[in-house]
Amino acid sequence: MSRFLSELISTPIADGLKIRLRHSFSYRVGPVGEGGWTITVPDGFVSDYASVPRCLWWAFPPHQYPEPPVLHDYLYSHLGYSRAVCDAVFLDAMQTRQVPRWRRACMYLAVRFFGWMHRAKRKETRSER
Repeated sequence: MSRFLSELISTPIADGLKIRLRHSFSYRVGPVGEGGWTITVPDGFVSDYASVPRCLWWAFPPHQYPEPPVLHDYLYSHLGYSRAVCDAVFLDAMQTRQVPRWRRACMYLAVRFFGWMHRAKRKETRSER
């Protein structure tokens, strides 16, 4: 069974819309042993939580369930993972965090339909380094 192995501890960045992790945090996908794997988001990683347009914050507050979107941002920034895998882990993490089913479905569909834009942006940023 999937589970978070550590707590997300972060500090807001000056713009107030992003955070920087103060400590790494980990998520276990799937069962312990064969078939499961662990993702560790390193300290210092920067995230904007969920990339929700401000007009929808009343229904989808970006900071309400912070762990799944930070995990998803991290996976998107590491291009070795396909979008499908990143999005599936996001859905799994939301379920683990007990995000209500309707909200989980909406957020998952949003990343499936619009995640390519953010993924392309992260890829472009990485290639400029």
